[in-house]
Amino acid sequence: MLKKIFSALGMGFLLAVFYLLLSLGGRQEKAPVQQIPASPLPSIGNVSSASLPDLAAVFGAQVPFVSLSGSGAVQDAQAGARLLTWQEDSGLTITAVQPASQAQLLRYDTLTPDSAYRWSIQEQTALVAHDGSSACAYYATQDAAYALYLPSGGVQALESLMTHLSFTDP
Repeated sequence: MLKKIFSALGMGFLLAVFYLLLSLGGRQEKAPVQQIPASPLPSIGNVSSASLPDLAAVFGAQVPFVSLSGSGAVQDAQAGARLLTWQEDSGLTITAVQPASQAQLLRYDTLTPDSAYRWSIQEQTALVAHDGSSACAYYATQDAAYALYLPSGGVQALESLMTHLSFTDP
């Protein structure tokens, strides 16, 4: 009888220690990170140019390109965002938006995302979307979100262009 009492007390003690260790050393919930909304960028109106470095300076962030031969514009967009569009002579259209939280402005509704393609642009994973004949690679950095759109040639043609990708200085 005494043996059963000590066994029950021992079990109770072990359960109490186990519960105490769980409650003290358990996973602590992290407080949700509150993102401070970015303040709207100052208004610039509409700036057009055949010089991508000049547009990148107005845009205020690095811009990818394959060819410096083309034309484009930087303009104010909705919700205090800034939008850059660069149309290269090769047919590639590069669109960028600041802040990156406004990436929905870059979406091509006719294209379907395809997880079979895993590209990396500046150490960022690119989402590839296509419809067979046209393709787009989307990616974002801390400063801006980007869409590289090729209206013809499909994913393989866009992938070939990506091997020649360079970046402007902001």
